[in-house]
Amino acid sequence: MQEEEIGKNIITSIEEKDYKTIVLTNEDKYVIYSLFFDNEKYTQNCILSKEEVEYLTRQNKLTKILEYCLKILRKKFLSSGEIRVKLMKKFDDKELVDVALKMLLENKVLDDKKYIQTALILFEDAMYGKYFIIDYFKKKGIDEKIIKEIEFDPEKEKAKALAYFLSFKNMYVSSNTLKAKKKLSETLLSRGFELGIINQLVSDLKVDPEIEHKLLAKDGNKLFSKYSKKYQGFELKNKIITGLIKIGYEYKDIENFLNEGGLIND
Repeated sequence: MQEEEIGKNIITSIEEKDYKTIVLTNEDKYVIYSLFFDNEKYTQNCILSKEEVEYLTRQNKLTKILEYCLKILRKKFLSSGEIRVKLMKKFDDKELVDVALKMLLENKVLDDKKYIQTALILFEDAMYGKYFIIDYFKKKGIDEKIIKEIEFDPEKEKAKALAYFLSFKNMYVSSNTLKAKKKLSETLLSRGFELGIINQLVSDLKVDPEIEHKLLAKDGNKLFSKYSKKYQGFELKNKIITGLIKIGYEYKDIENFLNEGGLIND
């Protein structure tokens, strides 16, 4: 090999320290996990070719990536997807990031299955439903094959939904029945529970009749004040009825309110 092709990068020393090999040349320094270093190929006074320099540079970078991973994982338990985002942001090298993640997963340093098991316990305690949990793991970059292995016990899902429902349903007693059911359904849906479970929980919900009547009177009077300046008689009555139905009141309750209140004369 000609001199201009091999360059002048000569290994001046090789030292082992903390499971890593430190290679010094007259131009650079490489810190490489000893596992990746070929002691037979690279020796002191060895003149490095361009390709060999590139190889040592890549191994040096791979070592840095792995060191960074381990530093993060000592502080926080993360999924492989979360680690990937951090590595790409810092190193911007998809090929080496993929190599590093494969090594960490194969050696169980990263373990998405254990990550899921730990997270599931937290989700159970916090009363989150199946679809929220699945979506969460997808966002964390967990392999869909692993996600599909998660088993959700239907009875446990119902129990979680009921417990969560009971914890917040009183927040909506100041709404009429239809509004309360809608808000409760939306809240349970955002929590990740199945529609069948949600419908079963909210279908029998009843707001206190006295509270419902007071709310109906309040909303009815608001509509009366709004429309009575422009409409009268039958037309005014229809405007109020339509408005109250849109809000979520039953037609029979509206009729009783209008008859009892005497706000409109046909």
